[in-house]
Amino acid sequence: MSRLLSCEAYFLNYPRILENANLQKELFKEPSMRLLVDLWNRLELTFTGIGVMSEKSRLYHLSSEEMKKEIHAQDIQCDLNALFFDSKGNYVPLYERNKLAISKDLFFNVPTKVVIGYGRYKAAIDAALKSGAIDILFTDRETVNEIEKERW
Repeated sequence: MSRLLSCEAYFLNYPRILENANLQKELFKEPSMRLLVDLWNRLELTFTGIGVMSEKSRLYHLSSEEMKKEIHAQDIQCDLNALFFDSKGNYVPLYERNKLAISKDLFFNVPTKVVIGYGRYKAAIDAALKSGAIDILFTDRETVNEIEKERW
């Protein structure tokens, strides 16, 4: 993709969510992590998928029972780069001390955010759309039709 767009791609080769919150501070000090964090301040374009926060999600299954209760209590539907949103599109600060990911403010300041979302889990796509975090959505006709039915 980076060759097609004549740009550079960088990868975060760490888990997004750390089990041990104490590791976050230490990992952010690592040179490879510092490079990525510095680049987050200069992003012009992002590509991300919409994650579902339900029993069908891998992240959900990796969560503690306490965190699962929090996910349900906060009505979290959507995960965009470890940024979590409820069904109304409101940001929910979940895993703040455990995640290695771009901050909400930096993500929202990226001029062009391309998001890919499709399939039967419309609640996550709808929450992402309501959040204002999407500039361009790639999806399929079936998904658009279903979201339109639910919204209207």
